[in-house]
Amino acid sequence: MRPMIIRDDDTCYFTPIEKLEAVYGALWSQNIPVSLAVIPSQHCDVQILHREGAPYDPAIPPEYRGIPKTFLVTENRSLCAYLNAKIQQGLVEICLHGYMHTYHEFASRDAALLAAKVRDGLAILREAFPKAAIRTFIAPYDVMSPEAIRVVLEAGLSLCTAATNLPPSPDLPNLPTYHGTQLANGARLFTCDEYLFHHRDTAENCLANARARLQSAEMLIIGNHYWSFFHDWRGAAVRSDLLKAWQTFAAEAVQGRAATTFQGAPLTANP
Repeated sequence: MRPMIIRDDDTCYFTPIEKLEAVYGALWSQNIPVSLAVIPSQHCDVQILHREGAPYDPAIPPEYRGIPKTFLVTENRSLCAYLNAKIQQGLVEICLHGYMHTYHEFASRDAALLAAKVRDGLAILREAFPKAAIRTFIAPYDVMSPEAIRVVLEAGLSLCTAATNLPPSPDLPNLPTYHGTQLANGARLFTCDEYLFHHRDTAENCLANARARLQSAEMLIIGNHYWSFFHDWRGAAVRSDLLKAWQTFAAEAVQGRAATTFQGAPLTANP
């Protein structure tokens, strides 16, 4: 069976446990793992500059948007306890998702600043999840500079990123989307260029697109944002159609794919 990784971005201090349960509880009950990209220190004054009107990041609850403060994931003890239990059960893989999740945070060309963010972000996540093997990096908004890629790999982390971020380099393979390989230094490199279920499209279109990828992708990486199923913080009923489409697809996907994680996926070395 071809491999499949379920990746969900933006778990942070503000993440409600019940929303993670609503999206992934049925999978966890079947011992299917989920790779959560966790923001160490969520900044609240973040706007999505490529969207019309530059709205605030939808991962931030409305009452906190625009506040010039950051909130460490370690400060949400209930969430940490919940995820630590999942980690010990082998149901959650923790990935580093930037540092403060500011807009295009890892598009910077400042290698020293980027290295500090990786170091400090890892320190926060290791405090929050002491039993987790945190070995994979996912950039906020899936945008990375060549310097950021180098810093992440030099830190000994594996990487999942959009194929368009990979610069021409003798040290990096030219991977198409939905592929994974082992690099010479032992790090793992994965490509994923889209989020399959999102609030900007109809549930029907999302399901059809996901089913097409299920058939065609060599290594299917299912990119989600848990908050998309509850957009915009108005309760589950707002996008119940999207949540039902996801649940339908997830039930199909686990029958036809071998569910794994970034660190558990079977890979061949890049020649």
